[in-house]
Amino acid sequence: MDLDTRLIEGFDFVCRPGCGLCCFTTPRVDGREEAQIRQLLPSAPLIELSDQEVGIEARPYGGACQFLSASRCAIRHVRPSPCRIFPISVHLGFRAQASIVLTCPGVSLEPLTGRPAAARGGLEMELEAARARLHVVGTERLERYREAFDARRAARGFSGPAEAEARALRSRLHPWVDTLDPGTVPSGEIPPVSVGLERLPLVPSSTAGPLALGRQGARWLLLELRAEGGRPEPRFSARAPGRLLPMAADAERLWRGYLHYWVERDALLGIVEAAAEPTDSAEFEQGLKSELEEIAGEVLDRGAFLASTVATAAGRLDAPAVALGIRATDMDLLDRSSAGERL
Repeated sequence: MDLDTRLIEGFDFVCRPGCGLCCFTTPRVDGREEAQIRQLLPSAPLIELSDQEVGIEARPYGGACQFLSASRCAIRHVRPSPCRIFPISVHLGFRAQASIVLTCPGVSLEPLTGRPAAARGGLEMELEAARARLHVVGTERLERYREAFDARRAARGFSGPAEAEARALRSRLHPWVDTLDPGTVPSGEIPPVSVGLERLPLVPSSTAGPLALGRQGARWLLLELRAEGGRPEPRFSARAPGRLLPMAADAERLWRGYLHYWVERDALLGIVEAAAEPTDSAEFEQGLKSELEEIAGEVLDRGAFLASTVATAAGRLDAPAVALGIRATDMDLLDRSSAGERL
């Protein structure tokens, strides 16, 4: 089974020592991985996520995976597939498509602007792990998603190949992104703190833990999470940010590049399929545009809020602020429910 890797071309990755961002999660563990972990540690802190899924329990109050110790994985040699693959995300829909999780601070954002990243490192090990995982568990799932995808397409009156429909949609969406007015996109949203710290969007930090973005009434909060758990430290609190415009030229180029990247992601198609259940092709295309507008607004407003916590250009959105908005948005968006599935 082939893995489409075109969306990771041009990106590089160097894991940052002491970061641990990807460890603030409850990674899924399959049966084979569970046996390996229990052989190493019979009392491993595994929990049931659903009827058929097990995960490694995270520490309370938004803490890290219980195997994170001194910024290192205590079971690195038997760590589960989601940990081996990161920062690659594989979406299973009408095909298996790999893209980059741009929240990871070890991934350069330069390719979004059309410039290749400076050569620092590669993704060979992560790609090898993704292909191995796909070979083990992906065939049956992919066939099931393809059948469901074809049934939904038939209901919309489209009978050609799935790839042809996706190409046709993208050929119309890319020019539309180029004309999108940043001043008219919807205001960005973040979840309320009440949904639980584990469901808040994360932002990379140079401190011991990442930062979580949450809302409490009309105020946005920036909370510093701790690997060991415990109540997070509030770092910043302010009313929901106003839109900072105009953007500098390099900031707008980065912003549009990120939206173009989402146009190419199959996950976008799956998110709209799952949320809207469009009945015809025109409604589906409009749903994609609405989702892209929401993404655009979230990047701008999250970036503006985060920029207000550090010294960046006042009164406008510069490229570092947009980059912060992308980091604070991408992993959160990829975690949304899809008509497909993340590998």
